[in-house]
Amino acid sequence: MKVKKAVGWLHLWLGLASGVIVVVLGVTGCLYAFEKELKGIFHSDRLYVDPQPGHPWPLTRLMDIAQKTLGEDKPITRIEIPQAPGRTYIFRATRTNPDNIFYWNYYTYYNKVYINPYDGTVVATENTKADFFQLVFSLHTQLWLGDTVGHAITGYAALLFVILLVTGMILWWPKKWKSPKLKQYFTIKWHGKLKRVNYDLHRTLGLYAFVLLLIVAITGLVWSFEWMDKSVQFVANGGASPRKETFPGSDTTRAQQPLVIDKIWMDARGVSPRAVSFLVVLPAARTGTVNVFAYETVNNHYERIKSSYDRYTGERVQSGSFDDLDRAARVKLLNYDLHTGTVLNLPGKMLAFCASLVAASLPITGFIIWWRRGKSQKQAR
Repeated sequence: MKVKKAVGWLHLWLGLASGVIVVVLGVTGCLYAFEKELKGIFHSDRLYVDPQPGHPWPLTRLMDIAQKTLGEDKPITRIEIPQAPGRTYIFRATRTNPDNIFYWNYYTYYNKVYINPYDGTVVATENTKADFFQLVFSLHTQLWLGDTVGHAITGYAALLFVILLVTGMILWWPKKWKSPKLKQYFTIKWHGKLKRVNYDLHRTLGLYAFVLLLIVAITGLVWSFEWMDKSVQFVANGGASPRKETFPGSDTTRAQQPLVIDKIWMDARGVSPRAVSFLVVLPAARTGTVNVFAYETVNNHYERIKSSYDRYTGERVQSGSFDDLDRAARVKLLNYDLHTGTVLNLPGKMLAFCASLVAASLPITGFIIWWRRGKSQKQAR
């Protein structure tokens, strides 16, 4: 009883300390769970165009149009190239100040240009800093407080949430598994008083969502803390240190040559003919490579082929898929899909949505339990 009392005290005060942040993370997680689907509805005017006969224009030509639209002071950093007919190419220019606090100071600029690949028409320009889905994403990951402060707060909130899940399971654990009242531990007494319904919602929903919430919280910790990332990779690799990833560079002796993006784009399509979309990441450093990520499914991020190219010659210097990685690197790459549920495609997204909804509800129902209990004790005195 003393142990359970101590666990209950820890569960209460950690919940009160992190409750507001957990609610924010849960609500934003719900909103972002179907981000792609919602963008297809609300941003259809900039994502889709009428398919036209013939091939899309050369990527270099489209890049020139996008760069002129963005301005020379905002160099293109990424290009999103869907392979479905009638989709626009998206050119992105981003610059951040990681040390700055608050959302609007964290991004120096974040702009996108949507271009019709069949005729080079600029379909739309976007100040992504003010986009609803970007605001939701930043609130979820940084609480609009920048990378240094906000990311740390959400990380420690996720750590407290893991402890809350474990202590909550200890408090839920029945004293006797053969008790006639055991059914109460697994059901919600909907016809009871509001106080009882609230208590059952907190206890029962937390039980059924326990595994999902634990996965979401731990994968969040992997992004937040290096020690967690290394620990997960160490366990996944069977107790051995993960293989160090090598990063090839570009031949700077040919730095006078322009970026040979068309040659790179042609080779990348040959490497991944089944890809449904491509992400081209352009280097900032002179020695950096052009990295092309070819995604083979609509939802999953781990099912992709990454190819690196010399930015001056266009030669492919490295290429590999998920199957080419060791177990530690595979687990690291799976982290995003596990966190968002996309590892199971649409059913996984639905599970992630439900888990986020439960996560948002637990601090609220828990606070009501604590508040009503305190009110009852005060009335009794």
